[in-house]
Amino acid sequence: MQNNLNRGRFKLLFDHERIPLLEGIVGTEIPGVSLSLLSIPVGKGMKVWKPGDEIEFNDLPIRFIVDKYLLNWETILNWIYENKGLKTGIINDVNVSATLQLCGDNGVVYRELKFHGLIPMELDNIELLVDGDDTEFLVSTATFKFQYVELLPIREELNC
Repeated sequence: MQNNLNRGRFKLLFDHERIPLLEGIVGTEIPGVSLSLLSIPVGKGMKVWKPGDEIEFNDLPIRFIVDKYLLNWETILNWIYENKGLKTGIINDVNVSATLQLCGDNGVVYRELKFHGLIPMELDNIELLVDGDDTEFLVSTATFKFQYVELLPIREELNC
């Protein structure tokens, strides 16, 4: 019998100490991917499609709880400032990657996806409401571009 993934069991680990989002992440997505296609005319209004040479990934959104001093939000904001005008997503000569761990009910990591060359491109609003519920946490979303994603080998001994 197949064991399906659970939407709510994941961990996102950044490989750079300047990214303090680890405890506050409440949502993300596995981005889609597309391959460019070449249209080749073959006569009489007909064409055939051939695979192109470009692969494009959708964005990587990361939804997180904003801490009371806005430190994690500020970290992403500063990262965006530092990358302005640069050709790569490098923080002080360090290429930032993140690993998404997909976890099971038993605490075992089923699969890991490593996103290489993260570049923050957008930091969403933080909504403040006078009539808001005091039990709700403030959240924001940071959206990233990345160079490529790698599915790491399955390691059944790894725990979430």
